[in-house]
Amino acid sequence: MSYCYLFTCGTSLLENLEKKEPAIANRLRAIIPEVGRVLSGNLEADWAGTPGDSSDPGAKWTLERWGSLPLDDEMQTAEMASLGHLHLTQQDEVVLIASDTPEGVFCAVINAWLMVGLVGKVEIWERAYQDSARQLEWGWRHPAGLPHIQQKSIARQKAAVLRVKHLDPRSRERFEQKGGAANLIQTIADLVWKARTHQLDPVIIFTGGFKASIPLLTQAATWLDRVPLMGLYEGAQDMVRVPTLHAAPDIEACQAVLGFGAGKAGHPFHGQLDSADHSAKRQVSQLPPNLQPLFQDKPSRTEIEFSLLGQTLKAVIESELSSPHKEIELERIRGTSTSFTS
Repeated sequence: MSYCYLFTCGTSLLENLEKKEPAIANRLRAIIPEVGRVLSGNLEADWAGTPGDSSDPGAKWTLERWGSLPLDDEMQTAEMASLGHLHLTQQDEVVLIASDTPEGVFCAVINAWLMVGLVGKVEIWERAYQDSARQLEWGWRHPAGLPHIQQKSIARQKAAVLRVKHLDPRSRERFEQKGGAANLIQTIADLVWKARTHQLDPVIIFTGGFKASIPLLTQAATWLDRVPLMGLYEGAQDMVRVPTLHAAPDIEACQAVLGFGAGKAGHPFHGQLDSADHSAKRQVSQLPPNLQPLFQDKPSRTEIEFSLLGQTLKAVIESELSSPHKEIELERIRGTSTSFTS
């Protein structure tokens, strides 16, 4: 079986540099441009820097520095260290999921170049499902001796980077209120279904340091039918694998999240489901007890909204209803399915 490894990419590259050489780290952070320039600008001109010159660090200096490191070096990125533990085949694929921050995208792109051995193809995806992807051009010939022999042995032919809108570990508002959490789960769920469509087994690698996302990823992985999670131990010498059981979300809960606000917003599945719209409820305490974890009171306490768990469930269900699994899932949510999903 071949795998699609979904990395929730963090910024360990910058954090490790800051611990050892803070002055260089500050200079590197200063040249990291806005996210849009990284993804649409000229890679060579915008943030290349000077190779071998720590007074002008940029992408070239960073790739030379990290491309020379063995996989178990204490400075190595969590993504590359994890890749070295995965026993890869050439059929396996990797996708790096980046936060919606300049640092997050910079680190994801650098990790992608390292994963392809500095010579493969790095693609930028705007979403999981798309007909074509833009390839980042890189007009630079790396010095002889790079990458490190350990990195060369696991190099991919291709790696993809996908930025998640509003996913910002520095902002609770963007994560909870502006859609960062829901967008992350929707992205993961879409990538899971895309991988399965291509006969690949999806695996979530939680290398990103945003700890608030891990319980949501675990719950989503369970609802998505046995998607395992993997992450590095603190010593980075080995990985922990967390298998998940399949637990289809409760039918009433699915109907509640899909029906919430449907009368006002015209939800695309409104009319296909006999879903109760609880958006008129003033407080969570007015909901049935089994549905209360899916919602939370707004600060005014005169309206309710989705909790993080509710956002997670909604994202998973909407992804399934956009996948080849759609009709089976619709039947299950309607309560008309005669099959049992084990």
